[in-house]
Amino acid sequence: MKNRYSNLELLRIISMFFIVMHHYAIHGSAPWANHFHPNIAMTESIYLLFLSIGKAAVVAFVLIGAYFLSEKEFKLWRIINLCINTFVYSWLIFILLKVCNVKLPALVSGYNLWFPIPIPSNYWFVISYVYMLLLMPFLNLILSHCSKRQILLLLSMLFVFWCIIQFLPNNKPDNIDYDFFSTNNYFLFIYLIGGYIRKYYKNGSQARTLIYLIMSLAITFMVGFLVVRYYGIYYDRLWCISAVINDPFGIMIGVSLFLTFKNMKIKTNLVINYISKSMFGVYLIHDNSYIREFLWGKLINTMPLASNSVKYLLYGFTISICVFVVCICIDIIKRLTIDPLILREGQRLTSRVVSWSKKL
Repeated sequence: MKNRYSNLELLRIISMFFIVMHHYAIHGSAPWANHFHPNIAMTESIYLLFLSIGKAAVVAFVLIGAYFLSEKEFKLWRIINLCINTFVYSWLIFILLKVCNVKLPALVSGYNLWFPIPIPSNYWFVISYVYMLLLMPFLNLILSHCSKRQILLLLSMLFVFWCIIQFLPNNKPDNIDYDFFSTNNYFLFIYLIGGYIRKYYKNGSQARTLIYLIMSLAITFMVGFLVVRYYGIYYDRLWCISAVINDPFGIMIGVSLFLTFKNMKIKTNLVINYISKSMFGVYLIHDNSYIREFLWGKLINTMPLASNSVKYLLYGFTISICVFVVCICIDIIKRLTIDPLILREGQRLTSRVVSWSKKL
C-alpha cells in the first residue's frame, strides 16, 4: 500500500477542525438574526467568518478525495465502506442514547429509522459524497475526453449559476431555492475542479499563479463584505450567502487552501497520516443529529457570549479543540476494535454484490 501524501492529509485534519468550528457557530445557541445589530456587530462578524471558513473547509475536504479519484477506477467497495461506517456510528450513537434514557430531539418511528436510508441520524455530507462516488466514472469521462478549454468553460458556467446568480441583489424571490441546485450537484462541481487541478496544474508555478488569482478575488470579496457589513447595507443578502454551502467565498478560499497544501513539501509523517484517517469519524460523531442537538444546544451555551466578541472567539476555538480531540480518540478506539470486523464482512458483501451484478 502506498504512503499517503502528508501535505494533503494535514489539510484533511485542518479542514475537519474548521468544520467543527463552523458547527460551533451555526448550531450554537447564540441569538443571531439575519438583520443588522450594531450592538453585537463584531461578534456577528466572527460568526459569519466561522460560517465561511466552514464552507471553505468542506470544499477543501471534498477536493482531496476528488483529486485522487479523478484518475482512479470505480470501486464499489469505496461506497459500501463509507455506508457501513456511517451505519455503524449512527446506530451505535442511537442505541447508546436510548440505553442511557436520553431524550431524543424528535420522535423516531419505524419509518424514520428505515427510510429513505437505514440510519437514525441524517448525514447530508454522506449522501452527497455517495452520489459523487456513484457518478465518478461519468465525471472522469468528462475530464478525460473534454479539452482544457471545455472543462474550464463548464466550471465557469457552474460557478456563475450556482455560486453567483442566486445571490445577486434584487434577484427574483422564486430563485432563492434554485430548483436545479443541490448539495449533491455541488459535490459534482467540486469533483470536476479537483480533476481539472490534477490534470492541468501539476507544476508549482502554475498552481502558485492560480493561488494568487483566487486569493486576490477572495480578499476583494471579503473587503467588500466587511465594508457593506459595517454599514448594514444588504446585510440580509450577505447573511444568506454565508449561511449556505455554495457561498462564493467558500469555493474560492477552499480551492486556494487545497492548492497551497498541494504544493507543500512535507515528507511522509506517520502521525499525521494516522490521525487523518479519523477525520470522517470526527464528522460522523460530532455532527450526528442527536449528538449535535445535545452538544451545541444544551451542553455548550453560547448565548451569554453574543455581546463579547473576544470571549466568543476564544471559547469557540477552545471548545472546538476539545470536541475535535475527543472525537479522534473515540474513532481510534473504533478503528482498533470494530473496523477489522467491518473490513472482513464488508469485503464479503462487496464480492456478493459484484457476483450478483455479473449474473444480471
